[in-house]
Amino acid sequence: MKANLHILYLLLYISVGLFSFDKKEELPSCELPKKIVDQINHFHFKEKNIDDNFSKTLISNFLRDLDSDGLIFTQKDVDELYKYESLLDNEIKENSCIFLDKVKAIYQKNVLETEKMVHEIFASDLKLNNGETYTFSTDEKVLYAKDMDALKKKWNRLLKYRLLVNYFKMNTDDISDLENLNYEEEIAKMVQETMHSNIICYFNGLMNPSNGMDAYVENIYYTAITNMFDPNSTYFSFSEKETFEGELSSEKKTFGLDLKVNDNNELIIQKIKNYSNARNSALEKGDKIISLKWNNSDDIIDIQCPDAGRIENIIDSNKNQNLNIIVQKKNKEQISVSLTKVLEKTEENRLYSYVLENNLSPKVGYISFSNFYSQSKGNKKSGIAYDFKKELKRLKHNNIDGLIIDLRFNGGGSMREASKIVSLFTNIGPIGITKTKKGEVQIMKDVSVGSYFNKPIVVLVNNYTASASEFLAAALRDHNRAIIVGNRTYGKGTMQVILPIKETDGNDFVKVTVEKFYRINGKSFQKKGISPDISLPMYFQNTAHSESKAPNALVNDVIYKKTYFKKKYNFPMSHLVLLSKRRVHDSNNFKLIEQIIPEYDQYTNQNTYNLNFNKFKNDYRVKLNVYDKINVLKKYTQNSYSPKYSGVKSSRPQSEIVKIEYNIKKLNHDIYIEECYNIMNDFLSYQNKIAAK
Repeated sequence: MKANLHILYLLLYISVGLFSFDKKEELPSCELPKKIVDQINHFHFKEKNIDDNFSKTLISNFLRDLDSDGLIFTQKDVDELYKYESLLDNEIKENSCIFLDKVKAIYQKNVLETEKMVHEIFASDLKLNNGETYTFSTDEKVLYAKDMDALKKKWNRLLKYRLLVNYFKMNTDDISDLENLNYEEEIAKMVQETMHSNIICYFNGLMNPSNGMDAYVENIYYTAITNMFDPNSTYFSFSEKETFEGELSSEKKTFGLDLKVNDNNELIIQKIKNYSNARNSALEKGDKIISLKWNNSDDIIDIQCPDAGRIENIIDSNKNQNLNIIVQKKNKEQISVSLTKVLEKTEENRLYSYVLENNLSPKVGYISFSNFYSQSKGNKKSGIAYDFKKELKRLKHNNIDGLIIDLRFNGGGSMREASKIVSLFTNIGPIGITKTKKGEVQIMKDVSVGSYFNKPIVVLVNNYTASASEFLAAALRDHNRAIIVGNRTYGKGTMQVILPIKETDGNDFVKVTVEKFYRINGKSFQKKGISPDISLPMYFQNTAHSESKAPNALVNDVIYKKTYFKKKYNFPMSHLVLLSKRRVHDSNNFKLIEQIIPEYDQYTNQNTYNLNFNKFKNDYRVKLNVYDKINVLKKYTQNSYSPKYSGVKSSRPQSEIVKIEYNIKKLNHDIYIEECYNIMNDFLSYQNKIAAK
């Protein structure tokens, strides 16, 4: 795992004390692993032998997940725990907690000792030494320090690394600021003070998770067990399940409060949403939150070292429907208010469509969405397919000649919703194939007569286009309904369901991979992804994560099942590819991206950092150089089309108007959408020439 991705939060951004795990009083922790394994093996696409090999891999993964940076355990601790490396399968089968209890004891002891040693390090100024380096690595030979003395030295080097990162962050906005930057002791002391304050929050969080350290360790263990089956099977506590489902739903229950942390590190109310019962209470914008507590309970929500987004997530995803909040008004008076959750439409899942037009060219519709959220219970007029069709109707009223569907960074969601969207563009026939653990093969069909939209489509994808998004792109390509443009996709060709674990009173759940899905030609994009018809360079294309890099990913295979369907268009792909390549070759922006790719690879893949100020400056120069170039790309303004909202903007609420205008601004600065627009025009021009002959 790379430094810039996994350690950045450690001293700056998050309060681990806000982790929320539900109480599991109903089921002893010793019994839950066996119930998890039994339930997953019963439903999972591919059963797993719970044997010594399972045990050896599990112990390694679990300890790495619990201490991913090697900042709590020492090699001595790991050697002690590895005495159990062939015994975890037996412990699971026998409902034994010997190993888990041992881990909890060592973890708790080491957290306390590590906190003490880190405060000792901060007691004296961090002095940079020319010969020191810090290495980020998941290799167990590098990950763990030999003993507590070596661990203290490792922390000392890590804090020097963070000192340098924060020093450069504080003093440089771009590469021009870097050249004349020197190390000044007074600035370094200011940085250390901020770091020390944040590290106090970090350890407060490690020692005081909302349900205790034992539950925190157990949660990671249960997750490690489920991940042994495949990377998409996982364990959920109740609140984690609520959060996950809320992200993939058009509606969710919430208390209707937007929170923020002010300059004094106080948690305050930033906004009270109109629909909530908080709107009719004594609460006001700007009130300082003193405490949060569930009604009829002694459970107090920790707001030390506050993180507004995380606290919002904790209170909205918890099983409790009633919350007591004590706030301090501007006149210093404190009041107590009881709130009840209400149902709201998920803000992130609001869908908007736009028209890209130019007086000299055809009109092209544009729709983008981040996931395939599902219908709300009892509300048929919800879900991404319903919203998508509504926006597509707007675009049809605008007489568009083609459609761009932007699936970049769309991680998937409901396959049912994805199937409904595919059906808008196809006629009766197959759209995909599924296969169960028993080998049962079933064709997924579009049963509707005719298609809702018959004009050509361009689908824009990247490395983070996954699962249901890949299914949509593949189905449209296989029917010759769309041209796929961008980068190879993520490669997740599996389906999951969330199931309650038996005898846990609705507190524990597993998300289980139950089926694999295939294209209508029988090919799978599992682990391989979908390669685009027209490739465009993206600066992260070599470093993006993918299913093929994930441990325990299911294999790619092919099934043989006859399917019959009519293809819509005969896209002249060689002609379209040639025209696109010419534009990309002549584009200064795409040339810049080609320059960024190796530099971004170098920056992202770097694991070892020299802690000498000037040598670190050289490493930091690489990073700033990359981001300076990325910022140049962001400032680019296209001139191929004028984007406009497909509906009547003035009829929308002000909050939505702001979002619509923001999206229009993005459409004006996105070279990938511009290239999709040009590809669409190339095809429409080709069509017109053929028709004229």
